[in-house]
Order: sequence, then structure tokens, then C-alpha cells
Amino acid sequence: MGVEPDEKRVMYSKKLYSNYEFKVLEEYSLPVENESIDYILIISVLHHISCAEIKTYTEEFKRVLKPNGRVIAIEPCMYQHKPFCNFFMNWLDQGRFIRDEKGYIDIFIRTVINAMF
Repeated sequence: MGVEPDEKRVMYSKKLYSNYEFKVLEEYSLPVENESIDYILIISVLHHISCAEIKTYTEEFKRVLKPNGRVIAIEPCMYQHKPFCNFFMNWLDQGRFIRDEKGYIDIFIRTVINAMF
């Protein structure tokens, strides 16, 4: 199942891939039952959203994931000793929140720890 907040993109995806299920994400709420998902795959999304929004999403992920469920995130990131790559990442990508690897890890650690307490 694919989930996207933009209804036009969902309709386009349904047209291209009619054998798959696509749904519109509304108000940060995934359209699935509690503890019903094995894996959540996020590809190049997080660098477009703020830390506060990521926290909201991770709370929703916790709701929908099965007890042994996993989140897999693939994101562009900045590298300490690669200024040339970082320059092109900033130039080519429209993400306002491109972080370094530590930045992504810190967000997830804070979110998971906050969710536990």
C-alpha cells in the first residue's frame, strides 16, 4: 500500500499501478488498523518535514506497526568531509530539512525514548 498526502499523486499512482493500493494520508493518520503493519518504508520524505512533524509521524508509526514491526528510512544526508556532495545536495534537492546522519539518528532516538516514557 502506498500512502501520500497529495490526492492528485494518489490518483496518478492508481492510474499507473492499478494492481496496487494507494490511499490519501489525512491529518497524519495512516488509514490502517492498530498494529496491522509489518514494515513502513520511507524514501526521501523526512528531509522535507520538520522535527515536530517527524515526531507526529513516528507516533503514528508506533500505533500501526505490529509489535515486531520496523521502519526503514532511506534519506539524503550531509556528510562531514564531502563538501562537494553537500553542495550538489543543497542545489538539486528541494528539501528544507536535509540533516546529517547523526541528525536523523538523534531524531529517531528522541522520538522513541519520548514514546516509551
